[in-house]
Amino acid sequence: MDASQEPVQFVVLCGRCNFQSEDFASCSQCGNNLIQIEQNSSVTEDEVDLEDQPTRKREINPLGMYLRELKKSGKVDLNLAYKNWKDMDEESKVVYNEMSLKDKE
Repeated sequence: MDASQEPVQFVVLCGRCNFQSEDFASCSQCGNNLIQIEQNSSVTEDEVDLEDQPTRKREINPLGMYLRELKKSGKVDLNLAYKNWKDMDEESKVVYNEMSLKDKE
C-alpha cells in the first residue's frame, strides 16, 4: 500500500473540554454538540435577489378562490363547501372566476 492509499483518521477538537474526539457530531468525552449551525442574520432584504426566488406557475382556480373567501370567515366544512359550489349557478361563480383571472396577473 503506497502513501496515497493509507487510511486517514479525522479527529475534532472539542471547544468545551479540549478533547480530541473521533466522533465529529458530538464529543466522546463530554457529549458537547460539535456541529453548530448558525443562522446568518447579516443578510438584509435588499441583498436578496427576488428574481431568484420561485414563483407560482399557475393561478388559483375559481373553486380555490371560493374556498379562500370562506376560510376568511372561519372554519370551513369542505363537504358542505363543495356541495354549495356544485349547486351554485354560473352567475354567482363569475366573481370567483374574475378573482382567479386577477390572480393570474
